[in-house]
Amino acid sequence: MSAMQSSLSTSINDRRCSYQSLKTNSQAKVSINDRKRFNKRQQKKMIRNGILVEEQTKAKFQETIDDGLIAVGCGVREKKVAFMNVKVYAVAFYVEKSKYTKQLLDGDFTKAIAIELARDCASKDFYAALDEAVRPRIARIATDMATKEDCDGNFMTTTAEEAEEAEERALDDLDELKRFMSGKDKLPSGEKIAFVFNAKESAIALEMRAFSTTKTFKSHEFARALLDVYVGDDPISPSAKDNFLAGVAALESSKM
Repeated sequence: MSAMQSSLSTSINDRRCSYQSLKTNSQAKVSINDRKRFNKRQQKKMIRNGILVEEQTKAKFQETIDDGLIAVGCGVREKKVAFMNVKVYAVAFYVEKSKYTKQLLDGDFTKAIAIELARDCASKDFYAALDEAVRPRIARIATDMATKEDCDGNFMTTTAEEAEEAEERALDDLDELKRFMSGKDKLPSGEKIAFVFNAKESAIALEMRAFSTTKTFKSHEFARALLDVYVGDDPISPSAKDNFLAGVAALESSKM
Protein backbone atom coordinates (compact mmCIF):
# COMPACT_ATOMS: atom_id res chain seq x y z
CA MET A 1 0.00 0.00 0.00
CA SER A 2 1.36 3.43 -0.97
CA ALA A 3 1.98 6.14 1.62
CA MET A 4 -0.93 8.15 0.13
CA GLN A 5 -3.32 5.17 0.39
CA SER A 6 -2.18 4.47 3.95
CA SER A 7 -2.77 8.09 4.95
CA LEU A 8 -6.19 8.10 3.30
CA SER A 9 -7.17 4.85 5.06
CA THR A 10 -6.08 6.25 8.42
CA SER A 11 -8.07 9.42 7.82
CA ILE A 12 -11.22 7.45 6.96
CA ASN A 13 -10.83 5.28 10.05
CA ASP A 14 -10.35 8.36 12.23
CA ARG A 15 -13.54 9.87 10.82
CA ARG A 16 -15.42 6.62 11.41
CA CYS A 17 -14.22 6.53 15.04
CA SER A 18 -15.15 10.17 15.49
CA TYR A 19 -18.60 9.56 13.98
CA GLN A 20 -19.14 6.47 16.14
CA SER A 21 -18.15 8.41 19.27
CA LEU A 22 -20.49 11.25 18.32
CA LYS A 23 -23.29 8.76 17.63
CA THR A 24 -22.74 7.03 20.98
CA ASN A 25 -22.74 10.32 22.88
CA SER A 26 -25.86 11.42 21.04
CA GLN A 27 -27.63 8.16 21.87
CA ALA A 28 -26.59 8.51 25.51
CA LYS A 29 -28.07 12.01 25.65
CA VAL A 30 -31.29 10.79 24.04
CA SER A 31 -31.42 7.89 26.51
CA ILE A 32 -31.00 10.26 29.48
CA ASN A 33 -33.67 12.60 28.13
CA ASP A 34 -35.99 9.66 27.48
CA ARG A 35 -35.57 8.50 31.08
CA LYS A 36 -36.33 11.97 32.37
CA ARG A 37 -39.48 12.19 30.22
CA PHE A 38 -40.48 8.67 31.34
CA ASN A 39 -40.01 9.56 35.00
CA LYS A 40 -42.16 12.66 34.58
CA ARG A 41 -44.89 10.65 32.81
CA GLN A 42 -44.84 7.98 35.52
CA GLN A 43 -45.09 10.62 38.24
CA LYS A 44 -48.07 12.24 36.52
CA LYS A 45 -49.68 8.84 35.99
CA MET A 46 -49.46 7.91 39.68
CA ILE A 47 -50.61 11.30 41.00
CA ARG A 48 -54.22 12.14 40.20
CA ASN A 49 -55.84 15.28 41.59
CA GLY A 50 -53.33 15.52 44.41
CA ILE A 51 -53.64 11.82 45.28
CA LEU A 52 -50.87 9.25 44.83
CA VAL A 53 -52.32 5.88 43.78
CA GLU A 54 -50.51 2.58 44.28
CA GLU A 55 -51.61 0.64 41.21
CA GLN A 56 -51.61 -2.93 42.59
CA THR A 57 -53.50 -2.33 45.82
CA LYS A 58 -55.30 0.88 44.77
CA ALA A 59 -54.17 2.43 48.05
CA LYS A 60 -54.32 6.23 48.05
CA PHE A 61 -51.87 8.67 49.61
CA GLN A 62 -51.94 12.45 49.78
CA GLU A 63 -49.43 14.04 47.39
CA THR A 64 -48.25 16.38 50.16
CA ILE A 65 -48.26 16.05 53.94
CA ASP A 66 -47.24 18.49 56.65
CA ASP A 67 -45.22 21.51 55.55
CA GLY A 68 -43.10 20.83 52.49
CA LEU A 69 -43.20 17.01 52.41
CA ILE A 70 -44.02 15.70 48.94
CA ALA A 71 -44.59 12.15 47.73
CA VAL A 72 -41.99 10.83 45.28
CA GLY A 73 -43.30 7.32 44.75
CA CYS A 74 -45.03 4.28 46.15
CA GLY A 75 -44.91 0.52 46.00
CA VAL A 76 -46.15 -2.61 47.71
CA ARG A 77 -44.78 -4.83 50.45
CA GLU A 78 -45.31 -8.51 49.65
CA LYS A 79 -44.76 -11.57 51.81
CA LYS A 80 -44.52 -15.13 50.61
CA VAL A 81 -47.19 -17.37 52.16
CA ALA A 82 -47.52 -20.99 50.99
CA PHE A 83 -45.70 -20.33 47.70
CA MET A 84 -47.78 -17.20 47.01
CA ASN A 85 -46.75 -13.55 47.19
CA VAL A 86 -49.36 -11.85 49.36
CA LYS A 87 -49.70 -8.08 49.20
CA VAL A 88 -49.50 -6.94 52.82
CA TYR A 89 -49.49 -3.16 52.49
CA ALA A 90 -48.83 -0.27 50.17
CA VAL A 91 -46.04 2.14 51.06
CA ALA A 92 -45.28 5.69 49.91
CA PHE A 93 -42.17 7.79 50.43
CA TYR A 94 -42.07 11.54 51.08
CA VAL A 95 -39.18 14.00 51.03
CA GLU A 96 -38.73 17.56 52.19
CA LYS A 97 -39.04 19.36 48.87
CA SER A 98 -36.81 22.31 49.75
CA LYS A 99 -33.91 20.24 51.12
CA TYR A 100 -34.05 16.73 49.68
CA THR A 101 -31.11 14.96 48.06
CA LYS A 102 -30.78 11.64 46.24
CA GLN A 103 -29.38 10.12 49.45
CA LEU A 104 -32.67 8.77 50.78
CA LEU A 105 -31.11 7.02 53.77
CA ASP A 106 -28.34 9.38 54.88
CA GLY A 107 -29.49 12.72 53.47
CA ASP A 108 -30.01 15.22 56.30
CA PHE A 109 -33.58 16.26 55.57
CA THR A 110 -37.03 15.28 56.79
CA LYS A 111 -38.55 12.16 55.19
CA ALA A 112 -41.66 10.13 55.75
CA ILE A 113 -42.94 6.63 55.11
CA ALA A 114 -46.71 6.20 54.79
CA ILE A 115 -48.32 2.77 54.95
CA GLU A 116 -51.81 1.57 54.11
CA LEU A 117 -52.74 -2.01 54.99
CA ALA A 118 -53.98 -4.05 52.02
CA ARG A 119 -55.42 -6.81 54.23
CA ASP A 120 -56.41 -7.40 57.83
CA CYS A 121 -53.43 -8.01 60.06
CA ALA A 122 -52.94 -8.72 63.76
CA SER A 123 -51.04 -5.89 65.43
CA LYS A 124 -48.59 -8.35 66.99
CA ASP A 125 -47.81 -9.82 63.55
CA PHE A 126 -47.17 -6.37 62.09
CA TYR A 127 -44.80 -5.54 64.94
CA ALA A 128 -43.09 -8.94 64.72
CA ALA A 129 -42.30 -8.31 61.05
CA LEU A 130 -40.89 -4.87 61.88
CA ASP A 131 -38.86 -6.27 64.77
CA GLU A 132 -37.42 -8.99 62.53
CA ALA A 133 -36.28 -6.36 60.02
CA VAL A 134 -35.20 -3.58 62.42
CA ARG A 135 -33.38 -5.44 65.22
CA PRO A 136 -30.46 -6.78 63.10
CA ARG A 137 -30.10 -3.36 61.50
CA ILE A 138 -29.73 -1.76 64.93
CA ALA A 139 -26.99 -4.27 65.71
CA ARG A 140 -25.24 -3.48 62.44
CA ILE A 141 -25.37 0.27 63.07
CA ALA A 142 -23.93 -0.24 66.56
CA THR A 143 -21.16 -2.46 65.19
CA ASP A 144 -20.23 0.15 62.58
CA MET A 145 -20.08 2.78 65.32
CA ALA A 146 -18.01 0.57 67.64
CA THR A 147 -15.42 -0.34 65.02
CA LYS A 148 -14.54 3.21 64.01
CA GLU A 149 -10.81 3.85 64.12
CA ASP A 150 -8.75 6.88 65.06
CA CYS A 151 -6.24 8.49 62.70
CA ASP A 152 -3.65 5.84 63.69
CA GLY A 153 -5.95 2.95 62.84
CA ASN A 154 -6.73 2.03 66.46
CA PHE A 155 -10.19 1.26 67.79
CA MET A 156 -11.46 4.00 70.11
CA THR A 157 -12.71 2.88 73.53
CA THR A 158 -15.01 5.89 73.91
CA THR A 159 -16.58 5.16 70.52
CA ALA A 160 -17.26 1.55 71.55
CA GLU A 161 -18.91 2.73 74.76
CA GLU A 162 -21.03 5.28 72.87
CA ALA A 163 -22.06 2.59 70.39
CA GLU A 164 -23.21 0.31 73.21
CA GLU A 165 -25.26 3.10 74.76
CA ALA A 166 -26.74 4.04 71.38
CA GLU A 167 -27.72 0.42 70.75
CA GLU A 168 -29.45 0.22 74.14
CA ARG A 169 -31.43 3.41 73.42
CA ALA A 170 -32.44 2.09 69.99
CA LEU A 171 -33.59 -1.24 71.43
CA ASP A 172 -35.53 0.60 74.14
CA ASP A 173 -37.38 2.52 71.42
CA LEU A 174 -38.07 -0.71 69.55
CA ASP A 175 -39.61 -2.14 72.75
CA GLU A 176 -41.58 1.07 73.21
CA LEU A 177 -42.97 0.64 69.70
CA LYS A 178 -44.14 -2.85 70.70
CA ARG A 179 -45.91 -1.46 73.77
CA PHE A 180 -47.53 1.26 71.67
CA MET A 181 -48.83 -1.21 69.09
CA SER A 182 -50.02 -3.72 71.70
CA GLY A 183 -52.85 -1.30 72.54
CA LYS A 184 -54.58 -2.33 69.32
CA ASP A 185 -55.34 -5.99 68.65
CA LYS A 186 -56.15 -5.84 64.96
CA LEU A 187 -55.11 -3.64 62.07
CA PRO A 188 -57.94 -3.69 59.51
CA SER A 189 -57.46 -3.38 55.77
CA GLY A 190 -57.16 0.32 54.97
CA GLU A 191 -55.47 1.20 58.29
CA LYS A 192 -52.94 4.00 57.79
CA ILE A 193 -49.62 4.36 59.61
CA ALA A 194 -46.99 7.03 59.01
CA PHE A 195 -43.39 7.35 60.17
CA VAL A 196 -41.80 10.82 59.96
CA PHE A 197 -37.99 10.83 60.13
CA ASN A 198 -36.70 14.18 61.33
CA ALA A 199 -33.39 15.80 60.43
CA LYS A 200 -30.34 14.80 62.48
CA GLU A 201 -30.27 17.90 64.68
CA SER A 202 -33.83 17.29 65.91
CA ALA A 203 -34.30 16.10 69.50
CA ILE A 204 -37.16 13.92 68.25
CA ALA A 205 -35.75 11.42 65.75
CA LEU A 206 -38.98 9.73 64.71
CA GLU A 207 -42.71 10.34 64.89
CA MET A 208 -45.16 7.49 64.42
CA ARG A 209 -48.66 8.59 63.51
CA ALA A 210 -51.23 5.87 63.94
CA PHE A 211 -54.51 5.08 65.72
CA SER A 212 -55.42 8.80 65.86
CA THR A 213 -52.36 9.68 67.93
CA THR A 214 -48.65 10.45 67.58
CA LYS A 215 -45.86 8.55 69.30
CA THR A 216 -42.35 10.04 69.40
CA PHE A 217 -38.96 8.33 69.62
CA LYS A 218 -35.62 9.99 70.41
CA SER A 219 -33.09 7.44 69.15
CA HIS A 220 -31.68 8.42 65.77
CA GLU A 221 -30.13 4.96 65.49
CA PHE A 222 -33.58 3.40 65.84
CA ALA A 223 -34.98 5.81 63.25
CA ARG A 224 -32.14 5.04 60.82
CA ALA A 225 -32.61 1.30 61.25
CA LEU A 226 -36.32 1.60 60.47
CA LEU A 227 -35.66 3.81 57.46
CA ASP A 228 -33.01 1.37 56.25
CA VAL A 229 -35.75 -1.29 56.03
CA TYR A 230 -37.27 0.64 53.12
CA VAL A 231 -34.43 2.56 51.42
CA GLY A 232 -31.24 0.81 52.54
CA ASP A 233 -29.03 -1.53 50.53
CA ASP A 234 -31.32 -4.49 51.26
CA PRO A 235 -34.88 -3.08 51.28
CA ILE A 236 -37.89 -5.28 52.02
CA SER A 237 -39.42 -4.08 48.74
CA PRO A 238 -36.73 -3.40 46.11
CA SER A 239 -39.35 -2.37 43.53
CA ALA A 240 -40.78 0.22 45.93
CA LYS A 241 -37.32 1.67 46.53
CA ASP A 242 -36.79 1.83 42.75
CA ASN A 243 -40.04 3.79 42.49
CA PHE A 244 -38.90 6.19 45.22
CA LEU A 245 -35.61 6.82 43.41
CA ALA A 246 -37.40 7.30 40.09
CA GLY A 247 -39.69 9.82 41.75
CA VAL A 248 -36.73 11.77 43.16
CA ALA A 249 -35.16 11.76 39.68
CA ALA A 250 -38.43 13.07 38.22
CA LEU A 251 -38.56 15.78 40.86
CA GLU A 252 -34.97 16.69 40.11
CA SER A 253 -35.49 16.82 36.34
CA SER A 254 -38.56 19.03 36.77
CA LYS A 255 -36.21 21.75 38.05
CA MET A 256 -34.27 21.78 34.79
